[in-house]
Amino acid sequence: MSIDDVMARVTEIPGVLLGRGPAHPAEPDRSLAEPVRSFLEAYPALQQDQCYVEFLERYAGLAIESSDDTIFVDVLGFSEVALDIVNTEGPIVSNGFLMFAQCVYHQDEAGRSDTYEFDFAFDVSGERRSGVYRTYSTMETEPSPYEWHLDGFCSWLNELVDVGGVYARPSAS
Repeated sequence: MSIDDVMARVTEIPGVLLGRGPAHPAEPDRSLAEPVRSFLEAYPALQQDQCYVEFLERYAGLAIESSDDTIFVDVLGFSEVALDIVNTEGPIVSNGFLMFAQCVYHQDEAGRSDTYEFDFAFDVSGERRSGVYRTYSTMETEPSPYEWHLDGFCSWLNELVDVGGVYARPSAS
């Protein structure tokens, strides 16, 4: 399945916004060619996931926002729809993990506000199995350690579509 096929599925998620990278299929933003190239050169381990490379080159980021502000998914990149993956408030790489996506969910149940988050990353240290890693946290828990989750970026995007952009709340244990 090509990145364009996967992205066609992603557009089925309500509230999705797609960026335009330097090789976008319809409206390329050529001004992003150098930042994307420099980023990929700075983190050569990312070249192992061709789907992710093509995502950056063609779409350069995506976001999902619900109209009621209960869902916020940000696949960091270089486009105007997503947080800038290079100029973030925190470190882009922590303990050899390069975070590429944040998924934050807010719920109000029985008069109680609840927030939980999943973050997804690649190992750029070269010391771990290639693929997508994830961590999660709730209002009651500290972030879990990153754990291997899926074999690659396209698998993760397909999973994101399968869950409708919303990962189930992790247990508080």
